[in-house]
Amino acid sequence: MKLISCHIENFGKLKDLTYYFEDDLNVLFAENGWGKSTFAAFLRVMFYGFDGENRRNEDGNERLRYRPWGGGVYGGSVTWSNGSKTYRMLRTFGARKKDDIFSLFDSETGLPSGDYTERTGEELFGIDKDSFCRTVFWSQSDHETSATTSIQAKIGDLSAQQDDLPAYDAAVKRLRKEMDRLRPDRASGLIRKKEERLAVLESDAARLPALTAQLEEHSAREPELTAQLEDIRLQKQQYALSVPEGSGIGSGPPNRGWTRSVKTAAGQCFGDRRSGNSTLRSAGNCAGRSRTRSACRKSSAPLSARPPQRAFWSPFSSLCCILQAHCLRRSSQYRSWS
Repeated sequence: MKLISCHIENFGKLKDLTYYFEDDLNVLFAENGWGKSTFAAFLRVMFYGFDGENRRNEDGNERLRYRPWGGGVYGGSVTWSNGSKTYRMLRTFGARKKDDIFSLFDSETGLPSGDYTERTGEELFGIDKDSFCRTVFWSQSDHETSATTSIQAKIGDLSAQQDDLPAYDAAVKRLRKEMDRLRPDRASGLIRKKEERLAVLESDAARLPALTAQLEEHSAREPELTAQLEDIRLQKQQYALSVPEGSGIGSGPPNRGWTRSVKTAAGQCFGDRRSGNSTLRSAGNCAGRSRTRSACRKSSAPLSARPPQRAFWSPFSSLCCILQAHCLRRSSQYRSWS
């Protein structure tokens, strides 16, 4: 026999509750007062009926104890399988036992089934209600272990039927495996893993306010930093536009463009067809030998034939050469007039 699902319409404090059973061990974990004991009592009553039908007080009469708190239909349904068949059992409870309604359907076809009657528990498990509560079902307040007539009959049949012994060993093995999986003192225990995960989440929750404050601070500074970046980009563009083209600033050796202009001007002052670079070098040779202006004028050798001389170039020396060349030219003009 295997439980598949159950639905509670109204039973005690439970209302409109559907629960699906898993293949392995099912653990119903909830806070105190949720109705776990009421849920277990519902399953027992669905198969065996109420206890204390003839008692008048609610403590002894379960029919009175589990009356719906909010009214409504008193009862529910259970879906279970036995062998190759699946059944859906419905029960509706009235004020007295004769008012109860029992229905059983084949879950696959949806048609009524007569395989079991209102005494489904005894017909299915082969033991009465008292034996069921002392072996298969233990409630929270009932832990009696004394053997009943039905239990003694079952024990007496073990000599002829040994099928229950392997099932018992398998059940014990499954229980031990589940206990090992849940043990909190083992590193691989599920409870310990959940506790470690809870500790990590609590630590993250404690850091959340500080991280939120940092995020808000950085978000507040974002417009200011963006404005500064745009200001730097604008200054860079304005600086690039203010530098004249060909000035040599920012590219190549310093003063290269200025020196090239001075060389060209020297060549123009001499009036020579040669490049300003050659003329300026010749003027430097003349200045390097420390000749006077008259000595340079009386020299009969051409400038290109004179031996080259090392000259140290600088903006000041280039200016001096230009002035010397200008003086030589003015002197030659004066000599031709005279």
